[in-house]
Amino acid sequence: MTEGGAQLLKTFAEHWHDKALTSIDGENLSYGDLWCTAQSLANTWRKEGTKTGDVIAFKLANSNRIPCIYLACAIGGYVACPIVPTLSEASVSENLDTVKPERLITKIEISPVRASASPTIEPVDADRPFLIMFSSGSTGRSKAICHSLNNVCGSAAAFAERSGFNRETRLYHVLPMTYMAGFLNTMLSVMISGGRIIVGPQFSMSNVADFWRYAFQTDANVLSLIPPLAATLCRLTRNPETISKVSRQIHQVQCTSQAIQADLRRKFFKKFSLPLQDCYGMTELGGALSLQSRQDAERMNDFSTMIRGPEVQVRDGGALWIRSPFSMLGYLRDGELEDIRDANGFIDTGDLAETDGDRIHITGRVKDIIIRGGINTSPANIESIISRAPGVDEVTVVGLPHDYWGEQIVACVVGTHDKTALLNYCRDKLDAIHVPDQIIFMENLPRSFIGKVLKTDLRDKLSE
Repeated sequence: MTEGGAQLLKTFAEHWHDKALTSIDGENLSYGDLWCTAQSLANTWRKEGTKTGDVIAFKLANSNRIPCIYLACAIGGYVACPIVPTLSEASVSENLDTVKPERLITKIEISPVRASASPTIEPVDADRPFLIMFSSGSTGRSKAICHSLNNVCGSAAAFAERSGFNRETRLYHVLPMTYMAGFLNTMLSVMISGGRIIVGPQFSMSNVADFWRYAFQTDANVLSLIPPLAATLCRLTRNPETISKVSRQIHQVQCTSQAIQADLRRKFFKKFSLPLQDCYGMTELGGALSLQSRQDAERMNDFSTMIRGPEVQVRDGGALWIRSPFSMLGYLRDGELEDIRDANGFIDTGDLAETDGDRIHITGRVKDIIIRGGINTSPANIESIISRAPGVDEVTVVGLPHDYWGEQIVACVVGTHDKTALLNYCRDKLDAIHVPDQIIFMENLPRSFIGKVLKTDLRDKLSE
């Protein structure tokens, strides 16, 4: 067994009696409790006929039982396949048809098994398939991405190191546990460093009023947010005592799933005296790939620092290729694993980037490039400028077909409806070739379950 899986087992042995999971209702599970509960669950599945290598799919809302399922799969040699519960029935059926699970869990009641006095940990096969995680589908059909336990544990350890996680880390978990960032960034990375995961309700507008109350009562000191959540907390948190306590208790705020627009960075820092530290990742490459330093975040720049392990190449046109020791085993297609690495082991991320030593700045997506009059335009810079305009809450920029220019630049804006003022602002701040041809005000932007703007859906909607 190589380093990643071995490090996870070592952490469990060393932190056997330390708290691993805390729920907002007050239940605590130690690392030993978590291991023994998972071991019991793995044995139960075995007695019921589940075999090594079988896929166990689970479609569940966040709870402190989901880590037990992941760990039970690792212990039993099963393949964990999380299904996001908020997906449409059609998407769920499509995912299940792809993996053909032996078992589908939609409801689970696991009574904790309390730990023995000393660790009782058996080795596991960490090189075989352990995890099938579906991509978010923000750029098309979801892909089934297969990883070994060693891959994800190695990636988690490198991200934990980059984040400064340790046994004092208490991360308030509100991202979907059935998505890569909610599994690796906010669960496995904390666990492999001996820290504690505080399992809160998955964030939604219906529970935003309780966000800080739960974080405070559980003594959380690290947050992992997505930009829409950060924007909502910034907008709705008004109590001076709450704001003051946030800056005293919370030490780090990571932000994942999409780029942080400049105006959100400024507003969040101004309100909470905490910078949003950008996190870039790709499920195919093991999950999290970089984390912005606090210094870079406070300077409001867009560079983040790579974790230990992956190698970066920026090829013609700014295309970002990465070779990682934590790369997936392959895409699962028709029962076979498809490898998409080039001859030298690099994977095309589909992103555009620039680098500065071990720091990286994602400048956009290749698929999002707008070619207007033969000139390539990246929407990311336009979005960054427009986000700073008065009255703009959110903005995304897409290209739509145009008879003369080939494509036209369309800015979709959530916020104050003053098109003339916003257009004048764009003419003042942007080069003429980057000024939007159209500005369309919308009540909201189409998003995936993890908060990413679905530009493909948006383009389709606007084209209609």
